[in-house]
Amino acid sequence: MKASREEILTGNMSKTIFKLALPTMIAFLLHTGFNVVDTIFVGMISSDAIAAVTLVFPIFFFVFALGNGLGLGTASAISRFLGAGRKQEASNVAEHAYLISVIAGVFFAVIGLVFSREIFTLMGASESLVNLVLQYSFWILLGFPFMIFSMVSNSILRGEGDMKSPMIAMGIASIMNIILDPLFIFGIGPFPEMGVGGAAFATFLSRLFAFFYSTWFVFTGRSNVKISIANFKFKVAYIWDILKVGIPSSLDRIVMSVAMSIQTKIASLFGDIAIAAFGLSFRAESIIFMPSMAFGSAILTMVGQNIGAKNDSRARLIAIKGSVIAAIFASIIGLIFYFFPEIIIRVFTSDTVLIDSSKGYFLAMGFFWAFIATQFVIGSAFQGSGKGIPSFLFNFVRLFIVGIPLMYFFAVKQNMGLNGIWKAYPYAAVVGGLFAVLWFKFNKLGHKKLDVVIE
Repeated sequence: MKASREEILTGNMSKTIFKLALPTMIAFLLHTGFNVVDTIFVGMISSDAIAAVTLVFPIFFFVFALGNGLGLGTASAISRFLGAGRKQEASNVAEHAYLISVIAGVFFAVIGLVFSREIFTLMGASESLVNLVLQYSFWILLGFPFMIFSMVSNSILRGEGDMKSPMIAMGIASIMNIILDPLFIFGIGPFPEMGVGGAAFATFLSRLFAFFYSTWFVFTGRSNVKISIANFKFKVAYIWDILKVGIPSSLDRIVMSVAMSIQTKIASLFGDIAIAAFGLSFRAESIIFMPSMAFGSAILTMVGQNIGAKNDSRARLIAIKGSVIAAIFASIIGLIFYFFPEIIIRVFTSDTVLIDSSKGYFLAMGFFWAFIATQFVIGSAFQGSGKGIPSFLFNFVRLFIVGIPLMYFFAVKQNMGLNGIWKAYPYAAVVGGLFAVLWFKFNKLGHKKLDVVIE
């Protein structure tokens, strides 16, 4: 679905929120589906294979964070320019975003491929896991340039209110991955048996398709934003307009990536099974977080365009309604996980030890997901308004001020092991959510001056 500028600026708020969020939710559901399928098939290999994927994930998430931040900065700037009725500036922002994505994607792929063994050993990979980790990481690292570029393309489309096209790209890529996973992992028919590396290769091919589709859609003039390489002129102002939201947004996700690495390191103190349980819980939790991401994406676009149109009061009300809706959705899914954890975890693995080790997370978090959903949507609203720092602060407080210190205290100092890790999460969620609400209450979304480029 695609919401028009008029719907975003003057239409029914709740209806428009759902109209924008639904296709993104479907896209994230399919994307989460291929992560789930990855875990299911990898789990058929061994618990060591799950642990190997878990160790690679923080590195993937680190680069994903950078691409996501770049995409959020791009979507924010484009939505504000389109809200102000300035299509040419929106197109120029898109061209500069593509330039940044090429440089960043190639840089991190090269660094990752050259230093992969050292990186994963530092993260706590045991000697028995290193080879599995390297098999899986090779294709993930190689795909970084294509992933970041396609993320920018999808963000351009979301910034203008087109959520359907990114949904198609992500949906087809996810279905491709689901089909290719068993073929390359187990060597079915003419396909080579690649083991855990086959899961990564399937992901690489799927992301490559997403790259070609989304790039084709934008570059062939099917979007409102028009790309003209021949007329491209570099301007620092456009880079700044992207990065003033993109850098804090990337730091926001990087904080999550670093926190995940530290959490994985703490989990590794209790053995490979604890690493696998931590990774399995995180994969399953992405299902709970999916609605919040979809509503956050919708809120960013709607707030951005309304701020661009200088309608700050409507933007604020959109943020409030979006937060309430996201909190309700997250609570419903979280409670399902709370009451039926074993049934859900058995989708990923039949290892009874791993099941028992993983379910404690969902029992601890079942009643607290509304706080994280609220925090996420409020952060997205500020990103849409051109302010990237609040979302970063929300996550920093939740993870580094509260989460990790409590995790270490309960797990290590109180000798609670993996259960101590799970015990820390609710405290962090409550503090992060309340901090976001208080920040929203005492700070404006809009600016006296919209941004350096528009003004």
